[in-house]
Amino acid sequence: MKEIARIQFRGEDTDLAAYWNKVHPEMPIRYGIVVLPYASAIYDELRQTFTRFAAHTPVEWSERITVEYTPTEIRACEILELVIIGYAGDGGNTYAPVYREVVTCPSCKITEYQQVQDLFLNTSNFESIPDSHQRRRCDWYETRFGEVVVSQRLHDLFKSKGIPGVVFRPIRDYAKRGGELSAVFQLVVEAEIGPFIEPTRLEREGYCAECNQYRSILRAELRGSKGSELYLPRSNFHGQPIMRTSERLGRRPLASTTLIVSQNLYRLMRVESLRGFRVQPAHLVDTTAS
Repeated sequence: MKEIARIQFRGEDTDLAAYWNKVHPEMPIRYGIVVLPYASAIYDELRQTFTRFAAHTPVEWSERITVEYTPTEIRACEILELVIIGYAGDGGNTYAPVYREVVTCPSCKITEYQQVQDLFLNTSNFESIPDSHQRRRCDWYETRFGEVVVSQRLHDLFKSKGIPGVVFRPIRDYAKRGGELSAVFQLVVEAEIGPFIEPTRLEREGYCAECNQYRSILRAELRGSKGSELYLPRSNFHGQPIMRTSERLGRRPLASTTLIVSQNLYRLMRVESLRGFRVQPAHLVDTTAS
């Protein structure tokens, strides 16, 4: 396991990128983004280079430190958290009244969004990597609202393998007045696993004893870092290939579930070269008394 820095430059980064790419073509800045080992010699060199250019050029440095797991570490996990990389735009009610907000608890007045019609999207906003403007197609996308969008290829693979606990909903094309899109689907995962249990590092707020729910459940650390790994009860896992967490991460009503996949499904997606996702370890914990 090693720490990786994903650095994004905002502003006028053309000269910086040209210089850096000439000196280090093995780790180039592309679309304003470079990924390299954190706290390494090359990381320190980029920091020094950026400081020189930023002294006379309006450019900003933004970074996120994540963990890169070895194949051995990934293979050792029974379940994995699915992290979707592809971006499908805003989603939600941006282009049509897809959801209605419903009060689910009369005591705390907690609300959630219930889907009442097909999702509308603008496919011109699809990106294989967020904020990069890369249009190469991938198989997993997620909207800003949290809907999961998948390709025809993934749809056909899941259907051919009889993957249970999922529903594929059609998606409407905003640019074509609601015509049905032929190459992508909204994936709704019905199988559940949960709740989150220790030692998952979470910040919970606004508990209601009447409905046994929280207004807000946030990770104590950013997803992708070692401290962000999820722990779930083994008693809820019965070999399902793909599940959604029974608890939602975020602030209601905008909180969303997290997808969990089995080791077998992960290997299948790797064999089939599906794109637009990565995984990080999740853990099953035996909660039964010894």
